[in-house]
This record gives sequence, C-alpha cells and structure tokens, in this order.
Amino acid sequence: MIADQKISIQPTVLKRDADYVFYELTRSICPTCRHPIDAKILLRDNKVYMQKRCPEHGEFEGLIYADADAYVNIAKFNKPGTIPLHYATKIENGCPRDCGLCPDHQQHACVGIIEVNSACNMDCPLSAILNVPQ
Repeated sequence: MIADQKISIQPTVLKRDADYVFYELTRSICPTCRHPIDAKILLRDNKVYMQKRCPEHGEFEGLIYADADAYVNIAKFNKPGTIPLHYATKIENGCPRDCGLCPDHQQHACVGIIEVNSACNMDCPLSAILNVPQ
C-alpha cells in the first residue's frame, strides 16, 4: 500500500423512479400560440396526462383520461387508417392551420368524440362548445 494514497468517501446517492410511466409520443398544439408541438402521454396514479412543451410558451400538462387501464385497453381496437377518396383542401400552412380534409390526413374524416370535463376551459379553436363569451 502506498502511504500517500487518500481514500475518498462519497455520499450514497439513491436512485429513484419517476412518478409516471411514459406511454407514447404524439403531436399536439400549444394552447397559447396554436403551433404544432410534440407531446408525451404519461400514466400516473391510474390517470392519463398529456405533457408538452412549446419553445416559446413553456410547459403544459393536462389530464386527458381519468382511467389509465381503460385507456391502455382501448388501444387494441386501433386499426390502420382508411385513406380518403378525395381531399377538400390543399396543404398550405400545415395542421392545424389548414382545417379540412387535406392530403396530410392519415385517415378519412369521422365523427369526433370529445370528452368535456371539469379541466376543459372551452377555449380550444376546434371545440364543439360555443366558446364566445355571452
């Protein structure tokens, strides 16, 4: 053993798990500027959250489904999209700015089911709720 050798004792750092499970990556829009951005779908406390970050307006997180088990089980009903027979609009500014059935759509148009809950602020430009103050 060398007499000048020093032993360094480091404090023990314990690893810890995140409080969520990353489920999938999707696309969304910034609620402030409406620009398309990436979004993560997270499972936490048996609920489903969407977490997204706009480079200009920061981070946002919202509850999108109240039952994570049901959300995950619904995925087994996904099927390949049906390509539209014709398109109603051209791609000019990209989604979501080119509203209408354009060549960027991954499947035919269908009736949307929008779950409105207490977290909804009814300010979405695509909302089925009349969002003009009376």
